[in-house]
Amino acid sequence: MNDRALRIRFELPRAELDRAQAEAAAHSSDFEAYARTTRFDAGHLFGRVHFDVALPFEQDPVLEFLKEKRGLNVEPPLTISLDQPVAHLLGQLSGAAVLTLHGEGARLIPLSGGKGAVGLDLRPGSLLLSLPLEAYAGVVAVPISDAARAIADAAASLQSLLQEHASALAGWSLLGFLRREERILRAVAPNTRASAVAPPTAELPETWDVARFALRGAPSLAEIAGQAEESGAHVVPYWDIAPLEPGGALAFTPVQPTGSFAARGALARLIFPGAVRTIEAGVSGNEEEAQRLRSRLRRPSAFQVAVDPDSALLGSFRDADGKLPLL
Repeated sequence: MNDRALRIRFELPRAELDRAQAEAAAHSSDFEAYARTTRFDAGHLFGRVHFDVALPFEQDPVLEFLKEKRGLNVEPPLTISLDQPVAHLLGQLSGAAVLTLHGEGARLIPLSGGKGAVGLDLRPGSLLLSLPLEAYAGVVAVPISDAARAIADAAASLQSLLQEHASALAGWSLLGFLRREERILRAVAPNTRASAVAPPTAELPETWDVARFALRGAPSLAEIAGQAEESGAHVVPYWDIAPLEPGGALAFTPVQPTGSFAARGALARLIFPGAVRTIEAGVSGNEEEAQRLRSRLRRPSAFQVAVDPDSALLGSFRDADGKLPLL
């Protein structure tokens, strides 16, 4: 234990590294696909993750009862240890922290074995971290910079361990994910490490022309998201947009609610280290049509719209069941 508000450590047995390496080597030709379909991170690299907490838990009458009547230790400094698949938990924690700290709402990370969950929420100046305590959970308010640094350090430690001691896993995409989230978190916690300088962001559009896409003249939103990820962004998609047959029509499907810091009606948000961009819908430079579409996007339900091939203007919005919405 040290004097930091929060520190996250982990233990990973050599036998677990060897088991994961052997399975990765056996599927080296298609390991990424194999890892996705089998949820490799959730079924391998079992170890112990320690949360060293040097701050008091938020006031809670249940915690007070458990402390007084059952002797539950809730006084800092305190270490809460969780037996979990380490890569899975640290990956989920890193991604959830990036989202929560950038206004994308509270997150809950279920723990394997029915051992509860780790929760994250945001309060001005603090990340609220919910940690399991026997049959209950306690919430600690960690200053944002301390929380971001602690989670970034844990992500960096896992990267280093796998790169140095598990060569068969060195090319695993999870390591790239951890590296990206680490850089974003270090930008939230300045003056932690000189190597965490934010990379330059790519020339990515802030407006995506749905009419051009419908008429096959613009890259898809998924392609733009892929470019952003390659440039170091955590992409937060709010809508999935797919072409319909015959050509010239689009299907809009909501993916998740718009974050509190994103414009209502946004299509996606790109979180870079030290910078955030929002992609909004455009319609061939026609601001009136764009505003009409953005107004519909503020209502998070699936819909379809046709695009006139001559004027590049939008037709009527139809709900996913084909009905015109009631006005």
